[in-house]
Amino acid sequence: MPLVANKMNKFLQFGILLCASVLVSQSVYADWKYVENTDPMTDENKSIAMTSHGRNESVIVRCDGNSDYDIILSVGEYLNDNARVPVQFRIDDKEPSEERSWSLSTDGTAVFAPLRYKKELIEGLKNGSQIVVQITDYRGSKPFSKFSLAGSSAAISQLTCLSN
Repeated sequence: MPLVANKMNKFLQFGILLCASVLVSQSVYADWKYVENTDPMTDENKSIAMTSHGRNESVIVRCDGNSDYDIILSVGEYLNDNARVPVQFRIDDKEPSEERSWSLSTDGTAVFAPLRYKKELIEGLKNGSQIVVQITDYRGSKPFSKFSLAGSSAAISQLTCLSN
């Protein structure tokens, strides 16, 4: 009987693993990874391409489930409780962007790129080798974070929400 139970247990584990891999799969491209994700209740595309390092610092390109995408930057610490905060970025040795007002996440630790700048930023993420991000925090400080863009083009290109 223990042999049958052991085989049944392994079969169950394999089935659970197989089901989990259908809902979420991921691929790694140098410093970036692509995570395919479908909302199990709505079947909406919630896939992401991202890079992260340090103290929860990250750049995330996320399908929003409605044939659009978000670009989210996090520096890993509390930024503010205002609705918008000043953000500036620089890709490679190009001129830094103008300081622009970005929407703040509900927990105050990340920012969302405004619609009018997403296309410019996505092209820079796909074609650059490094991005430096500077987000003004509640103290008026402007800490910066650097992210490698190695593998970003391959990871971002996997996002079907960007093919529209």
